[in-house]
Amino acid sequence: MAGEHFLSVLTTAAADAPTAATALRRWIDGTLRLATGQPHRRHLLVLRSDEARRARGYACERERMRIVGTAGLAAILRRGIADGALPLADPDADAEQIQAILGHCLESGLLRRRDGGAPDSGVADGSDDADLADRVSTFVFRALGAPAPPGSADERPGESGRSGKPGPVGRVGL
Repeated sequence: MAGEHFLSVLTTAAADAPTAATALRRWIDGTLRLATGQPHRRHLLVLRSDEARRARGYACERERMRIVGTAGLAAILRRGIADGALPLADPDADAEQIQAILGHCLESGLLRRRDGGAPDSGVADGSDDADLADRVSTFVFRALGAPAPPGSADERPGESGRSGKPGPVGRVGL
């Protein structure tokens, strides 16, 4: 299934990260990139259709994927507690909240339009994806008592605030 593949890619990218902070940033970046990358965006648009949502087993599968995704994120947060990178993390509760933020961003990203067409026209607006990932990461890291996330504009010399784009922290192959 596409959802399992996506979570597998995120989990692998996070596991391969040298630190919990980098793993968390990879998870956020990879999730947000899902809404704009083709063919994933088209697939998500189909899955959010009324017809798909009414399909037998849809709600159970969606909930199962949410649980698996939240568990993967909680594992990253536990790693961050252990290595001291995310000192204020409450893994299970914070994973649910971070997943909710990412879900909202995904939904909003699917509805954005670049060309003035219908929200579900299949046209993705990737113009500010890096900035969105930067804002979400900065918010999450601040909430977890951590310094600026790896690759954020706040971390890079010569750049201030959120004006720059995140640097390479390892690509999630979606």
